[in-house]
Amino acid sequence: MKKTLIIIAVALLFTVNNNCYAQTDPTQLSLSISKAYTQNLEELKKYVWKRKTDLYIDTQRVATVTTDVSFDANGKPVVKVVDVQSYMDKKPGIRGNIQENKAEEMADYYGKALQQSAQYLFMSKGDLVDFFDKAKIDETGVDLVVAANDVYVKGDELILTVEKKTMLLKKQQYKTLMGADPVNGDMTYKKYDNGLNTVSNMNISMPAKKLSGKATNYDFAKKLQ
Repeated sequence: MKKTLIIIAVALLFTVNNNCYAQTDPTQLSLSISKAYTQNLEELKKYVWKRKTDLYIDTQRVATVTTDVSFDANGKPVVKVVDVQSYMDKKPGIRGNIQENKAEEMADYYGKALQQSAQYLFMSKGDLVDFFDKAKIDETGVDLVVAANDVYVKGDELILTVEKKTMLLKKQQYKTLMGADPVNGDMTYKKYDNGLNTVSNMNISMPAKKLSGKATNYDFAKKLQ
């Protein structure tokens, strides 16, 4: 009887060790996360939605921009501005024109930063492979944390927070450069009842211009066939 109990204990220990190994195998984790990410992105491409972005210079809100967002036939994100509300009191004459030009310059600058953020938000299969090749995976917390540097730009950093149960993203943070100017992004994901997992809130800051944007995605609807 004693010998039988020892054999069972050894067998259980071997099983536990195998399970622990399977959970910490970085290659398997990378494949699982990549699969969930890719499947979810392909589903997201079937949708159109709206985005409301509040733009700030320092702490002053200067404009709210409403856009329609979708993917084109090539799978590239398309953003179309449908409304812009300014909160700047325009001054008369030349000063007003300078002020308006400055606002347009800021909006254009933010737009370029937003375009750059798209590559971090919507990574291709090849980009995911390259990312995980250099990434470190931390399993010690409630969620998985995957981080890597030099993803798209030398010196940049991308950090993904992944739910262990579903392997879907919960949070995404990046630090990058647009020319010589730093750009920082912080995205929070939401899982909807239909299974779609996508960014609900996104904050992008551009310290060199004291400019930041706080955006919310909403009204997700499937494209008409």
